[in-house]
Amino acid sequence: MAPPQPKVRVVCVGAIYMDTIWTVPSFPKEDSKLRASHVERRRGGNVGNTLEVLSEIIEWATADHPSETVKIPETFLELVAALPEWNSVDKQEVSKSLPLVKIREGGMCRVGYQMAASSMIIHSLDTGSRTIISHNSNLPEMTTSDFFDALPKFHPNDTRRHWFHFEGRNPDVTCECIQRLRTSDVPGGLMISVECENPERRTIEYAAMHANVVFYSKQWAEGHGFTDPETFLMSLFGLQFTEKNVLLVCTWGEQGAVAVLFKPLTGHTEWARCSAWSPAPHSIAQVVDPIGAGDTFNAGMIFCLAHYPEHPLQHKLRFAVEIASRKVYQSGFKGLGKPMRMSNILLDPALSPWVKDVSGLGTWARRLVG
Repeated sequence: MAPPQPKVRVVCVGAIYMDTIWTVPSFPKEDSKLRASHVERRRGGNVGNTLEVLSEIIEWATADHPSETVKIPETFLELVAALPEWNSVDKQEVSKSLPLVKIREGGMCRVGYQMAASSMIIHSLDTGSRTIISHNSNLPEMTTSDFFDALPKFHPNDTRRHWFHFEGRNPDVTCECIQRLRTSDVPGGLMISVECENPERRTIEYAAMHANVVFYSKQWAEGHGFTDPETFLMSLFGLQFTEKNVLLVCTWGEQGAVAVLFKPLTGHTEWARCSAWSPAPHSIAQVVDPIGAGDTFNAGMIFCLAHYPEHPLQHKLRFAVEIASRKVYQSGFKGLGKPMRMSNILLDPALSPWVKDVSGLGTWARRLVG
């Protein structure tokens, strides 16, 4: 198998939220009083979470020198999202939470707005449910013009592969952005992924038909009347996908995820299935924080697909399911990359940029690991 391709630019497009998470013993009854066991405020939003997890995967502290970090070289992370004024408290908090991410600010920081969109999340320990109440703080949504004004023009000498991941919030804008990207001259190659999470945004599927990878949630599948991921994914084969190969992925909570590589012209399919990861049987594990597990899964898949295009689909899916499963057993995203670097999924010396023994590897691999 080919070694990982290092020059990758990942641009995530969506909304950023400031989340306040209230952890309660059980979901409150109407007109009742309840004491929270924990309250946390942190930067949220699907693409923000995905970028944070990608940051955790590509950079880590060394065991011998914890104050020093090692980074998979030439991996560039970028955010395109509508934000409040550049000097606002919320904007500074977003920047602080994503130190490895270049935030495209041109035209995206809304003058006169001090607050980002916000969410109140009620996390019930009794059932594990998450109830989300959101408000966009009247912050104007991103337009197609905003998107392209924020991005620099593609340079003919830019040999990086470009990956654009869209949260899929505004179907019309998302579709316009993708169609214009498809007509752009991208020297290093272009990959596009779209997330279909909220079934109320049904027309986002038209944007998804122009993508290379589509991430579907269990909520989306159930909202369309399906009770299992395989049947749901098979129902998509009749859509008019424009790419010759499209990867369709559906997460299913505790049951893991299913993926199928579909070739619309021939009808050929390659399936992969993976159950959720859980700690060793002898350990006592309890769900701590499921918020952002789907975003974590997307990060795992994007990382593997971008860096290991020749790696088996089953391995990529397993990596994404494991890191998403690990997420629910901890609070937040910090440190998620470390156990994955110890995982045997990507430890093949011919494939992994984490391998320290470079004997027998090619010139590129030796340069990569130093």
